Amino acid sequence: AALALAADAPLLLLDEPTANVAASSVPLLHEVVLELAAARRVVVVTHDPVLTALADDRWELAPLPLPDPVPDPRADLS
Repeated sequence: AALALAADAPLLLLDEPTANVAASSVPLLHEVVLELAAARRVVVVTHDPVLTALADDRWELAPLPLPDPVPDPRADLS
């Protein structure tokens, strides 16, 4: 993340940015994300409802049913 910030990248991808942050630091991180979004496109993957509410656009990924397992071809070798 530091490299992307130093390079002034036009697009910043953040994967669960609040996941391993002390609870007392989360509000500061929310502010930082908003500041970053003012100057570039920011895409965030998060379970943080506060961070989600700050977004201009939101997409929710719904779970899909798992496909049937593929049969093990080695099972026919007996």
